[in-house]
Amino acid sequence: MIKKNNTITCVIQARVGSKRLPGKVMKLMLGKPMLENLINNVIKSKYISNLVVATSNLKENNSIEELCKKLKIFCFRGSEEDVLSRFEKVSTIYKSEFIIRLTADNPFVDFNLIDFLIEETFNKYKNFDYINNIENSGFPHGLYVEIIRAKQIKKIRLLKLKEDLEHVTTSLRNNKKLFKIANIRTSLKFKYSNLTVDNLEEFKKAEKILLALKRKHSVYNYIDLIEKTNIL
Repeated sequence: MIKKNNTITCVIQARVGSKRLPGKVMKLMLGKPMLENLINNVIKSKYISNLVVATSNLKENNSIEELCKKLKIFCFRGSEEDVLSRFEKVSTIYKSEFIIRLTADNPFVDFNLIDFLIEETFNKYKNFDYINNIENSGFPHGLYVEIIRAKQIKKIRLLKLKEDLEHVTTSLRNNKKLFKIANIRTSLKFKYSNLTVDNLEEFKKAEKILLALKRKHSVYNYIDLIEKTNIL
């Protein structure tokens, strides 16, 4: 049985700097910053006790910290270039067994999806190093969750792969000889193949989908994104 305890820490990776859509995580989506919409949904997880927004020390990210203070969410600030170090330090602060990695440009990840994946992890993959719903999983791009056994973050550092400094989990995904990896798949058919926000067109599309979801429920559920729902 899974209990809500200090072994599961969720880290939302966020920054204001973005080449294709500057400031996108703080851009208002239905009247609230996109990041706030994500936080408000993720925080309802049954199993996560520590929710952290990890950003860099650059001045441009002050608005992210201010939002976190308003929402009473811990904002960890660290290196701009070495994103991996943010996860290392957060893991140490909370003495986590598992780290859940989310990115702020994926606003449709919700607590229902996270709890489903945590349950799958504890029921089937408790001793695995890295569990995700990314590669060939049937989930849309942007509805991704990564679950990392925290002690493996140190091993990532030892591999000294440049890509890990920015993307954190490159070594985990690509090195099945060193890490025990599980990929959780779904047979659900989703209406959308892409739900991430990387440019203005995708932002407008996401806001339209979110509006339709919130007309049905005050808190959205990833299940409402399957084909049969016919949101739009």
